[in-house]
Amino acid sequence: LDNPDRVIPHTDQITAGYERQLWNTISVSADYVHARAREQFMLQDLNPGLRTTTSRTAPLVRINPAYTGAVNQPINAGSIDYDALEVAWVKRFASDYSYRVSYTLGNSRGNTNGAGIPLSGFQVLDNLNLEMNEGPTNVDRRHNLVVSGQALVPKTGGLTVAWIARALSGSHFTVIDSTTDPDRNGTFAEPLPSGSYVSTGKNPWNVDFESQRNGATGPGLFQIDMRLGYRLPAGSGRALDMFVDVFNLTNRANFENPTGDRRSTDFLNLTALRAGAVPTTAQIGVRLQF
Repeated sequence: LDNPDRVIPHTDQITAGYERQLWNTISVSADYVHARAREQFMLQDLNPGLRTTTSRTAPLVRINPAYTGAVNQPINAGSIDYDALEVAWVKRFASDYSYRVSYTLGNSRGNTNGAGIPLSGFQVLDNLNLEMNEGPTNVDRRHNLVVSGQALVPKTGGLTVAWIARALSGSHFTVIDSTTDPDRNGTFAEPLPSGSYVSTGKNPWNVDFESQRNGATGPGLFQIDMRLGYRLPAGSGRALDMFVDVFNLTNRANFENPTGDRRSTDFLNLTALRAGAVPTTAQIGVRLQF
């Protein structure tokens, strides 16, 4: 009703892969993936304004003063391209063990950060200035390595061990300075010049920044999770499984991205763990199979 020209976003994807068995239980594979997402939803402010000066506290004078805030409408303005090379080495279960090593080299970029239906922080009046919004998406991870496996421990009568180790590149963020609003549009999206930026905090995360949206890379993730299990027969086709799970075996602190706002006292200072990150944690479980 509000925008008859709006259509459903779409993605076209092509893949090409090759897999080969090397020995009876070992195979290797390689796949290339390209995804082309177009007409992605972004928000356009139908009631934009300009500050009277570049000061962060200067009044924002909107086109239609009858509305005191933004009037946002979803439009089909976003585009994202994704390319990835995926390789894997797989040992199928035999001789009481199996494992898998997989690695992805990826690149996701576009004129939108890809997070929901975002605004363009570079909109000035009716111009979205999407060419200034080009950069990596929020889900771009350059490197992703996963090593997993399971094994029966010899001469233990049923003790099993399983593990998964993950190493992941950090996500991206923008280095800005909200002290001023250079384009006077009411947001603080303008990236600082390219260069090295350092923190004076207790847990600094210094970056080499490329002057664009999401031009800095945050801390990566490394985590090892492990399970020890033991199975006892319980008669009549039943079995009792006992196991211990240990998460983040190395107790590594996996931090969330720091704030990239130079005005903040926590500028480039690591202050919080990423979502789902925990210190070393163990849990004990029992399961009756029948």
